[in-house]
This record gives sequence, structure tokens and C-alpha cells, in this order.
Amino acid sequence: TIRHELDSFDEAEHAKEVARYFGVEHHERLLSQKGFLADIEPVLKQTDEPIADPGYLAISQVAKFSREHVKVIISGNGGDEFFAGYHPFQAIWAYRAAHKLIPNVMVKFINHLTALTPASFDYMNVPFRIQRFLRGVLYPPSEVLMHWIGSFNHHEIQAILNKAILSESILNVKDNKYSYSFIYNSLHEANDQLIQQDLFSTFLYTFQQFYLPICICNHSDKASMRVSQELRSPFLDTELMRFSNQLPLEMKYFKGKTKYILRKYHERNSPMGVSTRPKQGFTVPIALWLTTALKPWANDILDPIQIKKDGFFNAGEVRRLWHEHQERKINHGKKLWTVIVFQHWLHSV
Repeated sequence: TIRHELDSFDEAEHAKEVARYFGVEHHERLLSQKGFLADIEPVLKQTDEPIADPGYLAISQVAKFSREHVKVIISGNGGDEFFAGYHPFQAIWAYRAAHKLIPNVMVKFINHLTALTPASFDYMNVPFRIQRFLRGVLYPPSEVLMHWIGSFNHHEIQAILNKAILSESILNVKDNKYSYSFIYNSLHEANDQLIQQDLFSTFLYTFQQFYLPICICNHSDKASMRVSQELRSPFLDTELMRFSNQLPLEMKYFKGKTKYILRKYHERNSPMGVSTRPKQGFTVPIALWLTTALKPWANDILDPIQIKKDGFFNAGEVRRLWHEHQERKINHGKKLWTVIVFQHWLHSV
């Protein structure tokens, strides 16, 4: 496992405890800011397409480290997507109420209040979670999940892109119920029938059909292959996937507990406390590092003159996000990293 300097991202002690319980060899390495800075260039340069999920950076580090010991590793990919492990599943009840009851002006007011305090760069801190929830609460069920987990929502995409390249794919289209951006058309086509049944099923389907193959499997495969390592994902066995999708929803999410059936198993078959630990994504503190070790490197990539010359992004909007992030007004780490990765890729090919 990878040990982090920032406590809210670090799971090394938990990993060590589990390894001790099962009697297996345990190896860990500290991922320091300085060490990460030395690795960032080769990781990005050796990727054939821009992958903006910071989780790719974490997977790349653990693949590189584990390759010193083994040629094959086991991944938990699919566990969250098929057994309802992500945070948005816990927010469904709140979304149902807020989507119907909270007016647009109130959402903006609450969002303004959360922005008054200095931004925290800790993992899934409370202000960040509130802001994430509010940015999706006004959108229809078919696309709310993507507004929660994506870097930019529809209006933010319009703001960040150079006006000269805005296309029809960004503009609104209308159906009988909602007005939405055409870029979410595939989500609406896939989910409109499902939302009539259950929002939990819609989220599961969206995670399985979009997020899992496009993001999770994509970056895991590339991170492991980059170091000539084979990564296997038991949860993605076809029979297990079919079985999990036939299980009643209460076996996946029950009384506020995600991955319920897996947690019940671990109550008796793992160290005490494992079954009750909250979900934690495997990622890196990129938001913090953009204000410390990565700041000079990132600032060069986001040079306004170069961005304006390239013509893809609105240089003024990028600079605004950069300054607000540096001043800790708002955590724009996810947005900035998306732009950084694209700009880096653009000048590396």
C-alpha cells in the first residue's frame, strides 16, 4: 500500500492490520510530495490519452511499487459499482427531498455560505461534500450522479471552454420533462426507464455502464500495463456480476450501510472495525499539492498566454479558478487537474 503524508488520505495502518490478521506479507511506501513531483512527468507522458481522475495517479504509484515484488495483483474494481459502495448512494434520500422542496435561490444561498469558510483539502471534508451535493440537487435523476462525481457540470463546461469552440453538443435540448445538455443525452436514454423504478437501480446502472468501464477499469488497466503487470478483478467475473445484479437492493444498501452483504461477511471474517469503516477512495491529495510541491509546475502548464494560444479553454476562467484555489476560497482541485492533464497531454503528443 501507499502511505500518505496527509492523514485523511492515509489508510496504511488499516492495511497493515488486515495483513497481520491474515498472516500475509505487507509492504508500504510513503508517497511524499517531492517523490510524486519526480514521477508525475513520466506517468502523464506515458499515457496514450488524458486521464484526469486523480485516482489514476494513486493506482500508478501502487502498481509501480508492487511490481518490485509481484507480477500479478488483485483489484477490487467492481465492488463499489455492483454492491452500492459509493457516497452518492447515501445521499439519495436527501436528493429526493431537496430536488422537490428546495428552490434554486436557496441552493445558491447555502452554497454561498459554505464558500465563506477557507477551503479544506482533506479527503471528502464536510464543506466539499455539501458543495458537491448542492451542485447536483437541481438536476434530474438521470444525470444528477454525473454532476456529483464529474469535474464540471453543464454550466461550468460552458464557462471553461473557449467560446469559439462551443458546439451543439453543449447546448440545451428539451424533452417532455426536462431541459438538459445534449452531452448528457446518453445518460437520459439509458436511465429514463430505470428512474421510474428506483433511483438506487439508476445509480448502480450508471456506475456500472459509464463510470466503471470509462474511468475505473480504464485507468487501472493502463497503470498496471505501464509497468508490465497483470491486474485481475474478481468482482468483474461475469457470473458474479450477474449474481450481484439479481440480489435485492437491501443486500447492497441497508439502513445507511453501503455494501451491506460484504460488510456482514467481514463482521466475522476480518479484523474488528473493518466492516464498519466508511468508504474511502484510493486517490492522492492533488488539491493540496497544487498549492505546494506541484504549484510551480502546474502554474507553468496553466500559463494564460499558452492557454489562449492553444484555444481550447477560456484563459481568464482558468486563471480565476487557479487564484481562488491558491487563496483557499474554494477547492477547485478536481477542475484544475482536469485542465492540467489535458494541457500537458496536448503538448506531449
